[in-house]
Amino acid sequence: MLEKAAATGTRAEPELIDAIYQEMDANQDGHISLDEFIDLQFKAFKNCEDNIEFLANDIKSFDGKILEVKQKLGALKERETGYFIDGVPIMKGSTLTFTIVDGEFDEQFFDADRFEPMIEIVRKSRVQVNQVDVRENIEEVEHTKVVRKPECMSPEWREVLTFDIMKPTDELSIQIINNYNNEKEILGEKPFVLQEVGHDEADPLHELKDQKRVEDILLISNPEGDTIGQIKYQATWIYNK
Repeated sequence: MLEKAAATGTRAEPELIDAIYQEMDANQDGHISLDEFIDLQFKAFKNCEDNIEFLANDIKSFDGKILEVKQKLGALKERETGYFIDGVPIMKGSTLTFTIVDGEFDEQFFDADRFEPMIEIVRKSRVQVNQVDVRENIEEVEHTKVVRKPECMSPEWREVLTFDIMKPTDELSIQIINNYNNEKEILGEKPFVLQEVGHDEADPLHELKDQKRVEDILLISNPEGDTIGQIKYQATWIYNK
């Protein structure tokens, strides 16, 4: 193998060549038979087929979510609700979409045997009871799948969570949760009120009011203030105006 690599001008690491040889030599007799060679090639092709099937299903899932959003947008009624963004009336019905991408967590802080992260987003309605008090009611909850060992320290979700927004006074809360044993432990949280986005330009979410796709990272820290984990997500708020 090394001679063939040299003849083609390709650099081949001896350790890699040795690992491939050991994998092909199933019975470890120091020789690669025709059956062993064919068996390894079959497994390689099977892995390719499995990966293609996984990607195809992943794409279909995203296509379904995109279609769902389009259908909801098509059903919007052009009727004012009395709510405004920068003085512009927002029509009834709008869609807030989150794409939860992936995460990274510190294995020195979290025990992989007792750590099963997921992301949950909660939508609450808020009603002003008096000049001081606000009554909150949970209206909608969406969450990603739970990721378990061994992928729990570097989970990849790539899941789309969609919310129907009727009032920009609603509060959304993005939560990083350890769901070990189905006991929800909130590790980090980012709450925000849609009508208030845009007031803080340092916050990436301020661009939601312009119907731009926002990319943000939510960090979690230990009691000493050190970063011990993060998730990456995207958000888009589409409303009729």
